Amino acid sequence: MAPNFDAMTLVQIRQFLRDFSIRMPARARRAELLQIAECHGFISTPKDEGVRLAATASEQPRTSTEKGDTKPASSSAMMTVHDPLRNIPTKSDDVSYLQANFNPASLTIARLRNILAAHEVSYATAKTKNDFIQLFLSNIKPRAEATIKAMAAVKRTDAGIIDMRS
Repeated sequence: MAPNFDAMTLVQIRQFLRDFSIRMPARARRAELLQIAECHGFISTPKDEGVRLAATASEQPRTSTEKGDTKPASSSAMMTVHDPLRNIPTKSDDVSYLQANFNPASLTIARLRNILAAHEVSYATAKTKNDFIQLFLSNIKPRAEATIKAMAAVKRTDAGIIDMRS
């Protein structure tokens, strides 16, 4: 399906690329994401054509856009507890939110948003603090232990920081 990138938000473009398992920098801007999509053969279609194609394409995973829906996107549904988060923090980062007894209600909405964004979790539908907390509990908390283990596997060498997992 060819999307209409002009009508998509930055979060939607990121999710679209993630749905196709396309890697992208965590802080990539819109122009960079569009360039990545073009490199993978995705060309933007006019708005009415994209809507028609979306309605006929049943094989594409659909995410709900209903007001108040904070369920994770379908690509996150395939994660397991043993998978670390996409962006592994360094040992110098504040990772208190990854501890087992951490209460996400103690964070402000801005901090919750920053944590979700740092780990590439879409929060576009979240309106209240409870929505952000639910996103945190469903996307960050289940993979916290695996992320802490992955942080220990990252070693600094003369060549720079190398992920020792692979």
